[in-house]
Amino acid sequence: MFTERIDWADGEDPQDWTVLPITAAGLAALAATGAAIEPALITLAPRWRSLRREFPKGRRPRVHWDSGISIGPHD
Repeated sequence: MFTERIDWADGEDPQDWTVLPITAAGLAALAATGAAIEPALITLAPRWRSLRREFPKGRRPRVHWDSGISIGPHD
């Protein structure tokens, strides 16, 4: 998931990335729900580890492990 807040100033817009690695077992768990991908992820993803990169305007990027999918503020 990638989000960005465009502020039209200075060319350095705040950005957030979330990467959710999915194992073969995780894929099987998604398929077992019988739901479309988005509802299944909403149910299962909060328990899964994800890699986050937050890049606020005027500051250094921060990379860290988190849980679930994070959708930051965006345009």
